[in-house]
Amino acid sequence: MYRLLIADDEQLEREAIRFIVHQNFPDIFEIREAANGREALEAALSFKPDLIFFDIKMPGINGLEAAALINKSLPECRIIIVTAYHYFNYAKEALSLGVDEYITKPAPVETVVATVQRVINVIETRRAKERSAEEKERRFKQIAQYIEDNLLVLIAYGEIEEKVIEEYLDILNSHYQAFLSVVTSAFDQRVPGELVPKAEAEKRILNKQLVEWLKNYFLKIGYHAFIRSIGQEIYILLLFEEAPDEYRFRLKGIGLFTELNECLSHELQITLSIGIGRVYNSVRDIHQAFSEAKR
Repeated sequence: MYRLLIADDEQLEREAIRFIVHQNFPDIFEIREAANGREALEAALSFKPDLIFFDIKMPGINGLEAAALINKSLPECRIIIVTAYHYFNYAKEALSLGVDEYITKPAPVETVVATVQRVINVIETRRAKERSAEEKERRFKQIAQYIEDNLLVLIAYGEIEEKVIEEYLDILNSHYQAFLSVVTSAFDQRVPGELVPKAEAEKRILNKQLVEWLKNYFLKIGYHAFIRSIGQEIYILLLFEEAPDEYRFRLKGIGLFTELNECLSHELQITLSIGIGRVYNSVRDIHQAFSEAKR
């Protein structure tokens, strides 16, 4: 489906284009009209057309002026200039504004149809590229999430080589100078000291909820974190782009997770038992850091 705006001060011309489009491209265009440049501007900003037929000579703001303004706000909108003028300067100015097509009145039906079809092809090519890019991004996010989840498990159990970790981090475009490893467990505030919940299925649901909450939390405050539920615990690996400083980073980690617990307590009535490992600047030490965090 496409949105078409017809901007012409002559009603008969607007009706003629509408009729040609309806007859030759049935059921694929939603059409609106404008009788002058000002109406065209207002309609374009609210309607957001894919294609505009613009008459150059209109009262107030002419077609070229309106096209220039619309092109700034809606750069993806395709524009066809329709005019009785044959002057070269008009065509030259139209092309400089990024106008797709330039046809003269009275245009034969086949000319209008061929012009619209060329513009549709341009729109479809762009949409196909956008869909392809979106699909690639979606697939990459899925792969990246899979890598992150499994990478954290392998690191936690010490079953992966340093070189492989580096390769995975490179694929994920994860830059770092220091790592902070954290292991957490959830406790019910209503029953002090008791892990929540008791049933295994409920634990998995809760941990999944907590992992999503934690991912959103760290994303919101601007931290790059790998987070995964492993057994009854949640493993968190924070990546820092700053140079490591053991004391400063541990203080930062303690402050960060204190604030996190306060937010979690307020929103979910859950408190995390938190273990923090030493700060390291090499991937070969991450497993050791998680072991320290579990003590």
